[in-house]
Amino acid sequence: MGQGGPDTLGHLPAALAACGVAPEAIGTVLVSHMHSDHTGGLTGPDGAIRFPNAELVLPEAEAAYWLSEAEAARAPEGRRRGFQAAKALAASYGDRVRFAGEGEVAPGIEAISAPGHTPGHTAFQVFSGGRSLLIWGDVVHLPAVQFPRPEAGMVFDIDGEMARATRRRILDRVAAERSLVAGMHLEFPALGHVRRDGAGFAWVPEPWSAAS
Repeated sequence: MGQGGPDTLGHLPAALAACGVAPEAIGTVLVSHMHSDHTGGLTGPDGAIRFPNAELVLPEAEAAYWLSEAEAARAPEGRRRGFQAAKALAASYGDRVRFAGEGEVAPGIEAISAPGHTPGHTAFQVFSGGRSLLIWGDVVHLPAVQFPRPEAGMVFDIDGEMARATRRRILDRVAAERSLVAGMHLEFPALGHVRRDGAGFAWVPEPWSAAS
């Protein structure tokens, strides 16, 4: 999130330190989309990059939208700050930015197109030890509403119809495959499974304990 949000957010540096991870040790940052609550913490208050040795991987379709002068010019007034922030972020990382489409973006990680919330919104499937985890970004914002009613939209969706179609497609997939899922706007622990429930779906969180 970076600066400017609620006091409960913006603590990425402290959280990494608590895990014993130095910013210099991070070699790749995968961006699901360029909304500031997902990219704001990649630079500091002075615009300096937080991860000096990291490559920043941006979805091609996402970059094509947010870094476009033409798109910025025709965007609603309330969205224009987002274009400015996206351009500043890309400029900060400079030649460390890599543009990527679907498929493998890092060893054991595949990008999956999930457009609608933003034009290039992307989910990432992580494979390790015979298991996988789908990190789906902002496919679901309001769990209590959008699992039982995936047709329910969100004011921040740039293409509402496409976002609804993407949400239904991904929910169908993970319910059928019984995939382990993580999402940015799910309740703690934000990790679990999806099951079918009538005409909609239900969220089944993973059990969690302080010892796990």
